[in-house]
Amino acid sequence: QFYATDCLDAFTMEPKTVQDLTQHTLLDIICTEDYSRGYVWKYDKTVRFEIKDRFALFAGPRLHNMASLYGQLDTTKNLRDFFTITDLRVRLLRPATGATMVDENNLSRYFYAISDIKVQGRCKCNLHANSCVYDKEKLSCECEHNTTGPDCGRCKRNYQGRAWSAGSYLPIPKGTANVCIPNNIGPVIRPNVSSLGVANRKEARVCDNELLRCQNGGVCENNIRCNCPSAYTGLLCEKPRCESELGGCKGPDSGQAPLRPPPLCSLLTLLLLASALLTEASCWSAVL
Repeated sequence: QFYATDCLDAFTMEPKTVQDLTQHTLLDIICTEDYSRGYVWKYDKTVRFEIKDRFALFAGPRLHNMASLYGQLDTTKNLRDFFTITDLRVRLLRPATGATMVDENNLSRYFYAISDIKVQGRCKCNLHANSCVYDKEKLSCECEHNTTGPDCGRCKRNYQGRAWSAGSYLPIPKGTANVCIPNNIGPVIRPNVSSLGVANRKEARVCDNELLRCQNGGVCENNIRCNCPSAYTGLLCEKPRCESELGGCKGPDSGQAPLRPPPLCSLLTLLLLASALLTEASCWSAVL
């Protein structure tokens, strides 16, 4: 964002304020003259980058409709990138004294400085952490959901049963954690049991009734194991038992139906349905 007493003269940009922006122009770079008057009161010397005013374009003037804002952040990458910073640079080009007050023969008498900078934000942890700490002079997320990395950007070893995915704000209000699940093939993951014989549920959780659901009718027992139906096995009851039997999965009672290519009409129906959903989503974004 640019700040000047005369935006046209300094940056060849029309002067604007955040109130001039709309949902469709939210990402525009603007020049404002609001903070560049020659004389200001003591408590009016603060220059702001109006984040909350931009949020209000989706969440309302009092930020009461946060569901709308979170929905936009979840589905619009450009919006997330706009509110993400890695480095902050401030350039002071000239004093805001007004053209008639500048003595070009004695410019050394003019000086200006920044007394304080405040940045309110949070670490970018892909919605897989609630906090971050300094570790070896670097800021790192305290990752959850079986993720790891400075920004929780990958699954832990032995928890790569599905591709890593960032957390989601949707559905509102609880969102979706997109937990990394254990590998289907690999070392057996045993619960972390203390000397008192009590399982550490935070570290040893294998299943639950929310995110790590037992599949194919399995029942989660104490967050430690899935009690699978006779036709299935695996950590989350995800594998037909017949796969490990002689002859493989061929019988009608094997727990796995023979693979058949889907009929063309089904594919067309799915494509038409997907197209309708995309059209509806586009219309919804325009209304928000």
